[in-house]
Amino acid sequence: EILKRLEQPLHDFCLTREKIDWGIKFPLDNKFIVAIWIEALINYLTTLNYPSKKYKNFWPGLHIIGKDIKWHHAILWGSWLLASNITLPRIYVHGFVRSSSGEKMSKSLGNVIDPLELSKKYPIDSIRYFLIREINFGQDGDFSEDSLKSRLNNELANDLGNLVSRILTLAEKNFKNGINKSKIDDKLAKKLDIGKIDSLMENLQLNDALNEIWKFIKECNKHINEERPWEMEKKKLEMHLYTLLESLRIISILLYPFIPDTSNKISIQLSTEITLLKDCKFGKITNYKIKKGPILFSKIQ
Repeated sequence: EILKRLEQPLHDFCLTREKIDWGIKFPLDNKFIVAIWIEALINYLTTLNYPSKKYKNFWPGLHIIGKDIKWHHAILWGSWLLASNITLPRIYVHGFVRSSSGEKMSKSLGNVIDPLELSKKYPIDSIRYFLIREINFGQDGDFSEDSLKSRLNNELANDLGNLVSRILTLAEKNFKNGINKSKIDDKLAKKLDIGKIDSLMENLQLNDALNEIWKFIKECNKHINEERPWEMEKKKLEMHLYTLLESLRIISILLYPFIPDTSNKISIQLSTEITLLKDCKFGKITNYKIKKGPILFSKIQ
């Protein structure tokens, strides 16, 4: 779209606006203020204290922006950077969140969703999860409170919340002194494809990456239902629980970019830490000390 627009004649862009009640005064003539699309974009560099070492560590940056401001970032900002011999950032453009009827949200239509009010009714992580899982990155998507409730109840509370509760209850009940490192149950471990998740994240296919993580969460629940670990003798039970606890640790790392508060709650109960993708390997923890906490998500009636 940007390349197509560049085929049309380009017009000069004014650096200043006539003076209004707010804004940065133009140094050469205080009757004017600096246009917002001039001074705001420079913050990408001044925040990094250009041209310091900090800037060199972080630049070129990654701009994730709304589609209504892509021209300013791609062309206005890009032109200055090229003229200044500064490497261009990568720019990714997301769509708009629409109402459940597919209409654009606007105050005049009265269909605006206030995120602050929404956060009083639902956990922040459930809102984050819903938006990422429901809407393909880069495309417009519809917001529905009923769909949010459904995702929260069925996926966050049932799939993830119940999985954590089932595993930690078994571990706490049967191994008061903790669970030692044991042989990994490969039948479950092989169900997780870290390489695929990593590739999807690199390509910003966020909902697909989340879907892949959720497949593994469902596999863990299926594994428990089929293996019935509560009927096992202690040695065999320890092996199954160690694999399942390692699964929870890895899940907490993978989910951290999406639902960080929930990931931290899981890691606290496992007495582990949220670390890096390279640590998503089975057999990293020598001993698990369980501190079972409250349920992760309450169902919304």
